[in-house]
This record gives sequence, C-alpha cells and structure tokens, in this order.
Amino acid sequence: MNLFLLTDGIPPYVMGGMQKHSRLIAEHSARNGIRVVLYHCFPSAQPIANDVALHSFSKEAQENITIRGFEYDDTGWIPGHYLRSQRELSLRYFNQLKTEKSPPTFIYTKGFVGSEIIRRRNELPFQSNIGVKFHGMNMFQAQPDLKGELTKFLLRAPVRKLMNSADVVFSYGGDITRLIKNEVTLDKLVFEMPSGIDQGCIVKHVAAANDERRFVFVGRYDRLKGLPELYEAIDQISDFNWSLAIVGPVPSEHQKVHERIRYVGSLSSQEEVFKVLDQADALICPSISEGMPNVILEAMARGLAVIATDVGATSLMIDGNGILIKPKRQDQIVEAMLSVMNATEIELLEMKKRSLDLMRSKFTWNAIIKPFIEFLSKQQLSE
Repeated sequence: MNLFLLTDGIPPYVMGGMQKHSRLIAEHSARNGIRVVLYHCFPSAQPIANDVALHSFSKEAQENITIRGFEYDDTGWIPGHYLRSQRELSLRYFNQLKTEKSPPTFIYTKGFVGSEIIRRRNELPFQSNIGVKFHGMNMFQAQPDLKGELTKFLLRAPVRKLMNSADVVFSYGGDITRLIKNEVTLDKLVFEMPSGIDQGCIVKHVAAANDERRFVFVGRYDRLKGLPELYEAIDQISDFNWSLAIVGPVPSEHQKVHERIRYVGSLSSQEEVFKVLDQADALICPSISEGMPNVILEAMARGLAVIATDVGATSLMIDGNGILIKPKRQDQIVEAMLSVMNATEIELLEMKKRSLDLMRSKFTWNAIIKPFIEFLSKQQLSE
C-alpha cells in the first residue's frame, strides 16, 4: 500500500500539534509496512535536504519512507495571505503528484495543502480517494477576541468547501467530530484518528504526590492558550502550599510576577519537558480552543492528573484522571486547582494512576495505527 501524506510541515522543521501528528502518522505507518511518500515544507531560509529529513525518522521507518521536501515562506496569519500561500504550496504539491510513478492507495492531506489536489483531481494520472484533516477546527470554535472572530469568519467557507469536496474527513474524535458533522453532508465519511504517545514515553509507575501541590502549564504565550484566565485564577488562591511551573516561550511583558510561579522558558527536547512534568502533580490546560493537545497526552504518559477545558477532543482524555472545566472561566480554574490541593494523597494518586491506565489502553500509537491500516486496506481493495 502507498500512502501519500501531504503535510504543512513536520517537526523539527515546522513545529505545532498538527505537524507532530503528521510526523507520527508517517513514522508508525512506515513501521507497519506501509510505503509512505511524505510531502513536507520548510522555511526557505533553512533548507532541509531530503536525506536529512529522512534520517530524522527511526531506522525501522526509514525503509518505507520517501521524502519530498518543498521550500515555503509563511506569510503569516492574515487570512487572505495565508490562504494564498497555502494554495501556492498546494499547487506545487499537485504538480509533483502528476509526476509520481507509483500511484497512491490513498492521499491524506493536512489543512489547505490539499486544496488544489482536490479541485483538480481529474487531471491526475491516477484515481485515488483523498482525505483532509483540519487540526482543531478552530474556525468553528470560540475565539478570544475580535481578531480571532474575524479570522474564523473568513476561514469557515473555504474549510467547509474543502471538507465537502474530499472523500474522507479525518477527526481526532470528541467534539471535533461534532463540529465536522455540522458542516458536511450526511453521507460524508468522518474517520476518527486520535493522537497518541509512543509506548516508551509512558512511565511504569506514578510518582508520589508532593506535599507542595505542583502544577505545570506547557505552551507558548497565545491568547487561545488561556494564560490570562490562569493568572486571574491564581490571584484568588491563598493559604495553600502550591507552585506553578510555566514551560514555553512567554515574553517578559506577559509574565506574571508571583512568588509561586516559576518560568522555565522554552525547552529544546521532549526529554527536557518530561523532566519538568515528572516533578509535577497536575497539568493545567486552560485553552479557549484546541484540537487534541499533545501536552495532555505527554502529561498523562508521565502520570499526572489533568485540569483541562472541555474543548476540541480533550474530553476523550479526561475520565477519572482529572477535571474538565469550561473555557474562559477563571472561577472554574480556581475550583479545579483547589480540588487538587484538597485531595488526599490517595485520591491524587488514583487520578495519576488513571492517567497511565488511559494512556496504555487508548492512546499509544500501537493502538491508534491499527484501525488506520485497516482503513487503508479497504482503500486498496476498492481501487
């Protein structure tokens, strides 16, 4: 089977949740014997040779991956400029597709990079089903400000058109599936494929609860990530022994001076993030809009309890291992943090153990990739 995976970048060259998901699909599909032709892009100022990109995958996966790299200059998030630059990248992908000698069993496209391929599919020298995936369906979720609402308004129509023109729409599951089904025809196939963690990242045992209840926030400063609400919540908490580590790039003007907050800054590797997570009791993810946050999966894999807003697919990950709250509600952040602080050591350990149980049963890539391979097998039979 030939899977053509057309992405808007992969780590470490382009960072983000959707890019990480793309990379992991390629890695685990290839490990399971699927031949993957991976289209990815990178900044023109930092060109990446195809062989260098290939060697960023495991040796086991490299045997089944072919890399197609494309220079790409991001024009920013002004919707008109963004759509135009994505269309140009999609056109380059389309022209490359026309030259491929081995026809794809299936074409999986991320975001708008599939726009020209889907629009001009009849010009391709082969007929293959095409799927599309929009990371968190943010344009159909709540936004923090007028700028976000305007962006959402401008992106909705092209996203809706692309999803309805594709053969398959991919979803993380949870509320993401509901958002998709609200925008597509009743007969549209929606395939749920959550994100996950490699088995080797999951700790064998949870750490004992700290006397000082240690919280951690992981993410960049972005209004959608909910840091202002977290700051407001912190102002309402006193008389408890607690601390908060904030991991990620937060400009000094957006840092809150507080004796219980420690700014770790940006960390260059997953291993460094794990070291911080391993010292904490609970993750706080107060986002206003999300897809399926990798940071929640990583925290669960390290045996943490989780406080998260009920947005995107987060509800799939919270089941006895933490607390779901509504977005933009600092009062609920306060209540959730106090609940963790007031929990007995046994109660907190049960939540932390539950995180590990959920990871092992639902969110390892070994479990996630099997239904996807079955899906690809059906595509092959229908060729």
